Amino acid sequence: MSEGVQASITRPNISWYMGARVLVFTPKRLTFVEADIEALAKRFDVDVMTFPANCGRLDELLRFGIRFLSRMLGCDLVFSWFADYSYWPVKAARFLGKKSVVVVGGYDVAAVPEIEYGALLDARKASRVCYVLERADRVLVVDPELKDDAVRLLGVDGSNFEYVPTGYDPSRFFPLGEKEDIVLTVASASELSRARVKGVDAFIDAARLMAPYKFVMVGLSGQALEFFSSQAPKNVEFIAPLNQAELLKYYQRAKVYCQLSIREGLPNALCEAMLCECVPVGTNVQGVRTAMNGIGYLVPRGDPASASAAIKAALDSTDGPKARKSMKDRFPLTKREAQLWGLVDELVRTT
Repeated sequence: MSEGVQASITRPNISWYMGARVLVFTPKRLTFVEADIEALAKRFDVDVMTFPANCGRLDELLRFGIRFLSRMLGCDLVFSWFADYSYWPVKAARFLGKKSVVVVGGYDVAAVPEIEYGALLDARKASRVCYVLERADRVLVVDPELKDDAVRLLGVDGSNFEYVPTGYDPSRFFPLGEKEDIVLTVASASELSRARVKGVDAFIDAARLMAPYKFVMVGLSGQALEFFSSQAPKNVEFIAPLNQAELLKYYQRAKVYCQLSIREGLPNALCEAMLCECVPVGTNVQGVRTAMNGIGYLVPRGDPASASAAIKAALDSTDGPKARKSMKDRFPLTKREAQLWGLVDELVRTT
């Protein structure tokens, strides 16, 4: 664990303030955001706001601003996902005397100029992210190294940071039947830069060295799908974005799951696949190594030969059950739920 990041503590389940009103603010209702909404709603009165799809229009932006201030007035605490979207929630919370919690995802504290990735490449966004990270009552990181990135790139002291990893439900993600010699990756991306961050090019290069084996890539669309499908060898199958029930079937079939990303927070798909007893192969970066925790095969970034050798070893491995046990023990959904409940109780109690 990185120095200065508070340890993951399961606070007492006191729930003294069952009437606490929590406003969840998010740009999109992604699966891991939905999990937090469901967790908070078990204990508190939860309201959810997302940015309007046409927020570029002045009239819609004004209407949204009025709704936002009205709902901020009615809450005790604002819980906001992604620091680059949390400037106004944190600023309004401070002005109105409300508490604020911000969850860092990864992109919001990244600056990778060679692939034009990261909110911090934009000076205005970087300034706002810095404000958020310094002034939110609590900043939650899903991987300890995200705090290191924020301190290094923005100079924040991180005293309000806490390590609270995302959680996963082993009753929702589970193995079923015999595994097949399938190598799977999931990359929800429509832009080339996003797909490259997720290691799509590395996955295709590894597949090119392993022609007899079946590689499956789920989640690409738009420009990314058009580009990479034209570059890929015949042993790579491209599957459109899937809902979780459909994706589960692929986790259950695949023997190997690859996470060849350039950088990550805590990769949800990798964690879900490990719960389904996929043997992991991943790049030795941030949350990938945290998730794998010595199970499976870590490889250098941008090294298709090492990736293909690791994939061959993983196809012969019997570490699938070990991967599931590790994930169940370290990242249960119930643990994150208890941490979030305790955090809200603690902050609202001191209002």
